[in-house]
Amino acid sequence: MLEMFDPAVANPFRPTFSYFRSEAILETAAITYDGSDHGVAPETHWFIHTISAIVQSCLNAKLTLIGLQEFPHSIREVDYDIYADQTAQVPMSYLLSATKQ
Repeated sequence: MLEMFDPAVANPFRPTFSYFRSEAILETAAITYDGSDHGVAPETHWFIHTISAIVQSCLNAKLTLIGLQEFPHSIREVDYDIYADQTAQVPMSYLLSATKQ
């Protein structure tokens, strides 16, 4: 769900992207996890995947789901830390565990 938000826009707490967006999101800034500015980078493309699409892909691959946990903290760039500790909190990261038998 965190991918719906963009911390760089005027109102970062209003969703910028649809949770169900299927088109690639293009990025030209370097992605850093420490908050430093590394300038322009080669164009990258990334996609928003719904939780149901990820779980269904595991099931389609005949994986056995062991667990699914959601967390109120981010494992993304530090820019996304503004979404932590909010009164109305969205999941910011999750852990999906599965095995192949």
